[in-house]
Amino acid sequence: MTTQIDKALLQELLTANQSLSNAIAQILTSLDDERWVTPLQAEAELGIPAQTVRYLARTGKVASRKLSERRVEVFLSDLQGKA
Repeated sequence: MTTQIDKALLQELLTANQSLSNAIAQILTSLDDERWVTPLQAEAELGIPAQTVRYLARTGKVASRKLSERRVEVFLSDLQGKA
């Protein structure tokens, strides 16, 4: 059994699919910035020196969390305006 799909309906489906794909891409892009990174990862991704990232974390200018006595992580999105 075969079914015929109207061209207008197919075009509407393709347009809706493209809109959904664009929305998902935007969500994934925004989620990518909301993650914890080490100062070295931040330096590699944003070009901000790791020492500067450590300073910003130590002085409370960006949110941070300690992994151990010497290791710290910061939110990548918090560093976007600091470059």
